[in-house]
Order: sequence, then C-alpha cells, then structure tokens
Amino acid sequence: MGESLLAFLSRPIAEAVDITRHSRRVRRLKILLPTAAVLLATALILWPALKPSQIPAEKRETSTVEMTEARFSGFDGRGRAYTITSSHMEKMGEETVHLAYPMADISLSGNNWLALRANSALLDDTARRMDMTDRVVVFHSGGYTLDTQTLAFDMESGDIWSHDATTGQGPRGLVRGTGFRLDAASGDLVFAGPAFLSISPAPSQEMP
Repeated sequence: MGESLLAFLSRPIAEAVDITRHSRRVRRLKILLPTAAVLLATALILWPALKPSQIPAEKRETSTVEMTEARFSGFDGRGRAYTITSSHMEKMGEETVHLAYPMADISLSGNNWLALRANSALLDDTARRMDMTDRVVVFHSGGYTLDTQTLAFDMESGDIWSHDATTGQGPRGLVRGTGFRLDAASGDLVFAGPAFLSISPAPSQEMP
C-alpha cells in the first residue's frame, strides 16, 4: 500500500521531534550523572558520622582520665613522708587532678603527725600543692582538731594553712580565728585574728 501524501510530508517533522527529544534526554543525563556522583561521595564521607554506634568501644578516644581508690605518696623538702588517698580521681588538666573525699596523712617533726579530711580537693603536681575544700577537718597527734572550709597543703614545705574561719578544739580548750597556719618545721600553730580563746580549767588535784 502506498504511503499517503500527509504521512510523507509529516516524516521530516516527526524525525525532528525525535531528535529534539533525544537531545533533551542527553542534556538531562549530563546534569543528573554529576549530581548523583556528588551525592554518592557526600554519603560516603558522612556515613561514619551518621553511624557512631558501629565504631568499636575500644577504639573511641576520650580525653578523660579517671581512677578509683587513688593513692599518692611522697616526701616534702625535709624528707617527711606524706600519703594522699581519694575514693575517686579525675584528671582536670596537664598537671591538675580533682580528688573526691581526699584524705592525707602527713609526718611532722618530733614524731608528730597530721590527718586531713575533706569532701573535695585539687592537687597540682607541678606546684606541689593540694587545695582542700568543703568540710575540712584536721586531726593532730597532740589531741586537737581543726574545722574549716578550705585548706592548703604545701607538699614541699609540709606547711598547712587556711584563710577561712577556723575552730580548734583540744584538751586545753577552744579557739576560734579567721584562719590559721601550721609550720611543719617548728610545729607552731598560729591563729589569725581577731581570735577567741576559751581555756578549759585544769582538773583539780587532791593534796596527798
């Protein structure tokens, strides 16, 4: 059957339309393919961050250093021994650690000793100093105790001191001051004024 004149005349137009449609598809593919490549590369980069739970626990890095039942020991500049313990230690900086419920046993001259207790402390190994805070209690081998809110311990000289209100009690009476300093070398305990002193009366002794 012969081709109609209308079909014959329409053939170039149809071919042109097909060529135009093909060109459009090629242009779309040129745009879509680079876009898909960029999205795929981005997904590969972000995938580890989107699934942190897939990283083994032993490979995760942490900057926190902690220890339970920590213990430090050493000697001051005069060779007197001291020991510091803590229920929990956490490293706060290059040379500073935080101590929870610290306790310190310090040797003094003349076979005397001190025992320190507090709820918290910061220990600076470079400065060789420990700063105790929150309900600080000092026990002295001579039989007296000191109560204050802050206390500094110089691990080089062995001295301890406080600039906060302090109450001292012992066999000889009661003393209150705005602070104190205990010299480890001489054993002298000096309270900062204004201070209040109450002396307990000596027990009466019957004549033989």
